Amino acid sequence: MSKICVNCGTELEESAVFCEECGTKQPDLQPQQQEIPSPVQKSVSVNQQAPDGAKKPKMGLVSFILGLIAICTYGILFVPELLGLVFGIIAIKENKRKEWAIAGLVMSIVSMFWLVVLLSLV
Repeated sequence: MSKICVNCGTELEESAVFCEECGTKQPDLQPQQQEIPSPVQKSVSVNQQAPDGAKKPKMGLVSFILGLIAICTYGILFVPELLGLVFGIIAIKENKRKEWAIAGLVMSIVSMFWLVVLLSLV
């Protein structure tokens, strides 16, 4: 069986690397040698998990919400700002929802600062 030039359509020998008519380099894999995915392989690729971060908790958003709670309570609760810091650092390390994580970190740090200021006034 012979192959056909991808550029001009001239019939070539199986071992031909270049077309004898137009000089175009022929692809290494021929259509009959390409692997055709079986229906089983297709079903596996369809049933794979969603893209990275789709089913995982959104640590950056969690950090933002905790930072917001910490700001609203002026840092008195202490737990939201501590958890906001932890979740924000995790989100930044995993590089997911970075903008939310940075906002959550900033709000958590500000609320901790407020707590220190409030405690120093007492």
